[in-house]
Amino acid sequence: GIEGVLVVGGHGYTNAAFWSEKRGSGYGPHIFIMAPSQYLTVPETSHPHSYRVTGGTSYAAALTAGVVARLLQSTPDNSSRTHVEELLHSFR
Repeated sequence: GIEGVLVVGGHGYTNAAFWSEKRGSGYGPHIFIMAPSQYLTVPETSHPHSYRVTGGTSYAAALTAGVVARLLQSTPDNSSRTHVEELLHSFR
């Protein structure tokens, strides 16, 4: 992997990597974490107050970023924050 980069892959509703010949997630040892990326309900930008079902690794990355941000936010002192960062790096 690349130092300082958290590589996110996407999985489908069966928890298997979401991939097809035309689209899908990357997979392999460089993937750090997998997150949902298929059959997600999201706001419909062209119609206020409506939703649509979609998918893609971009959604998995956004979900992962939110979880990591929440973890870091919950540890405001530097020693706890360092612990969270060490925990994330330990999964490699």
